[in-house]
Amino acid sequence: MVPLSRKNHEMIDGKLLQTDKKYSHLKLKQKEKIAEWMYLETKAYYEKNYTFPGDKYIEEVIFKVYDRIVEADIWIPYGEVAKHYKKKRSDINKRVRRDLNQYEEKKTETVCFMNMCMVQDEKGNVIFLYKANQCSGTLHNSEEECVYWIPLEEFKEKELATGMKYVLQIMALSQMNECYMHLEDGKYVGTLY
Repeated sequence: MVPLSRKNHEMIDGKLLQTDKKYSHLKLKQKEKIAEWMYLETKAYYEKNYTFPGDKYIEEVIFKVYDRIVEADIWIPYGEVAKHYKKKRSDINKRVRRDLNQYEEKKTETVCFMNMCMVQDEKGNVIFLYKANQCSGTLHNSEEECVYWIPLEEFKEKELATGMKYVLQIMALSQMNECYMHLEDGKYVGTLY
C-alpha cells in the first residue's frame, strides 16, 4: 500500500483537505448545487437592493454561497468559488433578470419621483423641487443614460452632483425648506432653512 502524499494537503477539523483543489475537480452534482446557490444568492441580493452586486458588494454574495458550500460539507477553497462566480457573473445576472421579468407584470412598487426646475438669470440661481407620490406613463431611456431603479441608500453612495445631498435632505423632510448654496473656497456649500 502506497502512503497518501500530504503534499498540497492540510488537516482541517480532522479532515485531510487538498489545498490546491480546483473548481473543475468538483463532482457534477456539487457543481450543480453551487450553481443554484450562486443564482439564489444573486437573486436574493437583487430583490433586496434592486440592483446586481457591483464589485464593491460582490463578496457579500460570494460569502453567502460559500457558507452554503461549507454547510453542505463540500470542500473547495474560497478563492476557487470567488473566481468561478466572477467568471459566471454575467450569465447568473441574465438568468435572474430573465426569471424576474416573468413576474414583472404582477410586481408593484412604491416610488418617489422628483423633478427639479431651475430658473436662472445673470444675478443668481433658483431651483424648485417637486415631489410626487403618483405618476402615469412609462419611463424610457434617454440617449445619454439608462433609467433604472435603485434603493435610496445605494443612490446616496454614488458620486452625486454638487448640492444633491442638500436636495435629498430637503426631500426627506415633510415641511417646506430652503437651501442657500454659495461658492466657498472653490466648493459649493449649502445652508438649510
